[in-house]
Amino acid sequence: MRVVSFIRNFSDEYGLTQPAAMRGDNALPVVFLPSSTTQIAMHLNYKSACEEQNVCSLQLTSFKTIWSECVPHIRIATPRDDVCATCERLRRQVGSVVEEDDTLQATEALRDHVLLARRVHLFRIVYFVQSII
Repeated sequence: MRVVSFIRNFSDEYGLTQPAAMRGDNALPVVFLPSSTTQIAMHLNYKSACEEQNVCSLQLTSFKTIWSECVPHIRIATPRDDVCATCERLRRQVGSVVEEDDTLQATEALRDHVLLARRVHLFRIVYFVQSII
């Protein structure tokens, strides 16, 4: 229970809850933790918290097993899942509109934003490579 409580508390503070469960899934909506987080780092924080409370802590393997079995909806985001607030807002807007014209406008706004983000990302890569050469 301490492991589950620790992971839930961490996700409440740092997680990004998706607006709904994935399609075809009746489970809880996915909560993405920042992609900079790792299970090993989470386990070290858990272990430190247990030491502060003078209680025994579980090993990493048990920590991961409990995580995957008890709170599988809490996941560490991959860089692909780790999107900006604008992407998230536009994605929610696409899912919430009812009228076809509004859906087309919302989808177009999301597409334009994603294309702009790709151009910025490619520019940063080219600039970085040029600075090395």
